Amino acid sequence: MRPWLVLHAFGIQFTEKLIPFDGFSESSQFKQTVAKYSPAGKDPFLQCSNSASPQADPLIIWETLAIIEYLVEQNPQFKIWPRNVALHAQARSLCAEMQSGFFALRRHCPMNIDADLPQIGRLIWRDKLLVRKDIERIETAWCNILKLSKGPFLAGEFSALDAIFRAYDHTYSDLQTACFRRYSPLYAAHQTAPIGKKME
Repeated sequence: MRPWLVLHAFGIQFTEKLIPFDGFSESSQFKQTVAKYSPAGKDPFLQCSNSASPQADPLIIWETLAIIEYLVEQNPQFKIWPRNVALHAQARSLCAEMQSGFFALRRHCPMNIDADLPQIGRLIWRDKLLVRKDIERIETAWCNILKLSKGPFLAGEFSALDAIFRAYDHTYSDLQTACFRRYSPLYAAHQTAPIGKKME
């Protein structure tokens, strides 16, 4: 989803292939279909023409940050990462942290943009200390980078960093945390961004 947000937000042309989800078991149609394209058997993945050898098999890029880096390299006219060196470094660090950490948040609050689960969110917030610690870390990170960027988005203008965290906006809302209330202007900015309406 996150590379999809970057592609849409910056108007990069692509063809979207929807793969119906029927489970994560190896026998599921979803896993079998993904395995035909992704060497790691995971999504998301991006299939591109191989510019080094047009007759070769298509180029496949998998893993969110690898896809985003490829998009950055192929589309230097867009500020997918902020141009400011300090903001760039902070943004990339936070993206890597989100991709490799926040295990409690991922475990107990898997992303589901179609669901509205405030009652479950309140129970998770009450009972799961490690989820609260993950949210506290996110809040600290947002506070620090917004001091540097001055907003309205995390790194000033919409960037890959917002795409990485935008995917969890619904989760923060369901948890009804002070973080969600305190950063309501950031959520509002996400909703009015080019990708906001596409996610509704």
